[in-house]
Amino acid sequence: MHPNGTFCDKSGNEFARPGIWREVSVGGCIFSLRESRSAAIQGSPIHNEDNILQDGTLIDLCGATLIWRSAEGLSYSPTYKQLEQCIDNLNAGRPQCPVGLHTLVVPRKNSKNTKPEAQPFVYLNCGHVQGRHNWGNLNDNNGSKTCPICLCPSSVAQLTMGTEPGILYNELSIVISFLNILSL
Repeated sequence: MHPNGTFCDKSGNEFARPGIWREVSVGGCIFSLRESRSAAIQGSPIHNEDNILQDGTLIDLCGATLIWRSAEGLSYSPTYKQLEQCIDNLNAGRPQCPVGLHTLVVPRKNSKNTKPEAQPFVYLNCGHVQGRHNWGNLNDNNGSKTCPICLCPSSVAQLTMGTEPGILYNELSIVISFLNILSL
């Protein structure tokens, strides 16, 4: 899927909208999507589109979604150091668990130094973020818990910060990403 518009620009003022998913054959021909992944009959040919990768193109490779970035597009991306600074700023704000009322520490992806009770966990069905606790288990095979804020049953996952600048298209996108995390 190509983005509609420029994926990134120097000013950060232009935001691309998602395009339409297409199937690209091994020979490079473009087709509309099949009825299902396993359908033997390919979609209709699309003659007015090309198969040239653009910055921000998403590629679904048998269920694994890849993003293709151009060298020019990557030159606008934030640096690793800028991402590290954002994580430091987030933790300097001392986010607090709304249930246990203790300070949460958002760890970096490869960090092992955070105390277990300070680890933030996100309830995947409702998006609430809280510290680790051992109550509310639903005793199912999925490890689901009941969210103490909205009482919604949900799977939980530890919240960690990745530091891959290639998926961000400019410095403003860092701020937007971190604001979205804080609003969970």
